Amino acid sequence: MQLSLRFLRASLCLLACALQAQEPADDTAAVSVEFSVLAWQSDVSTLRYSPENVVLPLESSTRSPVHAYAGPATLRFYAPGVDIAAPSGGKPPAAIASVTFPRGASRFTLLATSRGAGRYRLLALPEDGELLPAGFVQLHNFTDTRLRVTYDKDHAVQIPANESAYIRPAGHATVIHVFQEDKGVWKKRFNNVVELNGERRGNIILTAGDNRPIALLSLPAWPRKVADAPVVTASEDKTSAKD
Repeated sequence: MQLSLRFLRASLCLLACALQAQEPADDTAAVSVEFSVLAWQSDVSTLRYSPENVVLPLESSTRSPVHAYAGPATLRFYAPGVDIAAPSGGKPPAAIASVTFPRGASRFTLLATSRGAGRYRLLALPEDGELLPAGFVQLHNFTDTRLRVTYDKDHAVQIPANESAYIRPAGHATVIHVFQEDKGVWKKRFNNVVELNGERRGNIILTAGDNRPIALLSLPAWPRKVADAPVVTASEDKTSAKD
């Protein structure tokens, strides 16, 4: 589906607000996590996060294999061809993307959107642990208004703009009814079936639609295989750096 420029700009702004709200204060604490990058609404170029490890280019709406990472909670990504090791006492290289992993999960989908000029915003969506327990679905409201979601007939939750909330369906699937606040009145926008994945969890994004007020995106299943460490050679670095 083609997306309007207005829709893209609004989505990027809302993702930036969500990212700022999510980052914990301590970005130096050590973590050991797995992550997969999901390109949302735009292609993503090569992202290098260590001298040996890169996330290879992604087309829009595709996700990378799983990468294992251990280190500071804030992970920075660089363009190919950039010398990650900063000279002693010198200024560190500029990152093209960064993310701070919150505590409470060991697996994250990194939702990547373009900031232009080869830079990206990354939003860490938990896939397990305390931040997404089994049996729960996390709903992410990336609109600029409050939403109300009803499910299992008599359950409901309200989600402020740029925030997230949990629901716990009674079974493997439930029908959600999504309402949008408009001048103090709840207006129903749509209903849809939401299912738990094979691990009995779910991540749902609610965002402004191009041809309708609200659109729903269910994150694809978590990849099962951890990626081999792809290495970009020096010759590939030079080529990529010119592009």
